[in-house]
Formats: sequence, C-alpha cells, structure tokens
Amino acid sequence: MQLPNVHVLPETVPTLELQQLFADVLSASAPTSDKIDVLIELADKQWHTYERISPGLAADISKFINATWNPTDLPQTEMLLSIVGHLGLDASMSLFLAKSKSPETALLVRSEILEASREFGDLPLDPYIGMQATRGQPS
Repeated sequence: MQLPNVHVLPETVPTLELQQLFADVLSASAPTSDKIDVLIELADKQWHTYERISPGLAADISKFINATWNPTDLPQTEMLLSIVGHLGLDASMSLFLAKSKSPETALLVRSEILEASREFGDLPLDPYIGMQATRGQPS
C-alpha cells in the first residue's frame, strides 16, 4: 500500500476519514521519513477538527513514533514532537521525557523535548489547552 496523497485533501477532512488515513500511513510500505511527513500533515488536519483521535489509533501512532525516534536526530525529533503535540500522544511524550535524561540523547534534542514539554503542559496532554473557552463561539 502506498501513502495517501495529503496534498490533494481539502482543508477540512471528517474525523472518520482522517482515522482511516492515519491507519493507511501506518500500514504503508514507505520510507519512515515519508510516513512522518504525511503524519505531520494529517495531525494538523486532525487538530483542526477539535476532536481527539480514538485511544486505539493514538496507541498505534505512539507505537510507530516510539519505535522510530532517534534521540540524536534533532530535525526528526522536532517533527515527531509536532505530531505528539497536535494529537496529544501521552505515551510518546512520556517516552521522550524519560529518554531525554539519557546520555544517548543529544543535548539539542533534550532541549527541544523540554521546550515542547513546557509548551504542551502537563500530562495528560490536551492539544486544545487554552481553547475551551473560545471553541465553538463566534469570533
């Protein structure tokens, strides 16, 4: 199976369709870096639905992220943290925080993780923190 072409998707995509697209990415035969690129796009679209993904899908995406993450690769870490933040993936953020203390983790990667942790707030992650008061209200 190939990766879905996210560049042809409309700005707004229904949650059920996004969940299928996430599943398609995880099962696709494609380079990991390409999967990450598509997951970033899908995570952004999911974030704009103002709905959380299902716990099962969150676990599947976290499993992929946790298996993929290279603690010495800053650009990859930044991309994965974007996905984690947009989807509120507690399991991946917990792993990043725990491994950030390891000597195997590059100093710049550690700094990026700690900065993201401050930005995202405490666990459990809420990708919509600070928006509850205004969500759904006319501007």
